Amino acid sequence: MVYVTHDQEEALTMSDRIAVFDQGRIQQLAPPEELYESSANAFVAGFIGENNTLEGEIVGSAQRIVTVRLAPDVLVTATAIDPLAVGDRAVLCLRPERISLAPEAADNAFTLKVERLVYLGEATRVVFSLGGQELIAKGDPMKVPVSLARDALVQVGWRTADCRAFRRE
Repeated sequence: MVYVTHDQEEALTMSDRIAVFDQGRIQQLAPPEELYESSANAFVAGFIGENNTLEGEIVGSAQRIVTVRLAPDVLVTATAIDPLAVGDRAVLCLRPERISLAPEAADNAFTLKVERLVYLGEATRVVFSLGGQELIAKGDPMKVPVSLARDALVQVGWRTADCRAFRRE
């Protein structure tokens, strides 16, 4: 049976497999969890759920791990999904809930200034700037430090495996 919907929550909860289309072409056909956790490309990652999209240049590569320069003084490691080489432009996709506030250990760790805090009821969204690009962390309001406020400096981080690098098109 085939259902057509534009409601992502409905699609994710009632489907065994979901097809994501762009301009009439299937970008990915997969179970809901695979679409969300292992998006085939930046379009699918941006289409399904919330996503941070950061752009930069590949400055290092070892097997499937790449180092990406977001700004002159900002380097990030990510898992390459597309074949990427030094000098290529890349788009990094990182889910907001994969970013930890005050991480004990993280492959990518930065001290960033809080730009905005948005209380959503079931979650709190914390907006930062990383290398001049917006970075959003989202977490359980009970785990967000009460002292967190705009302009506060916060240690944030995430695992390389959670940051996916795609070729910039």
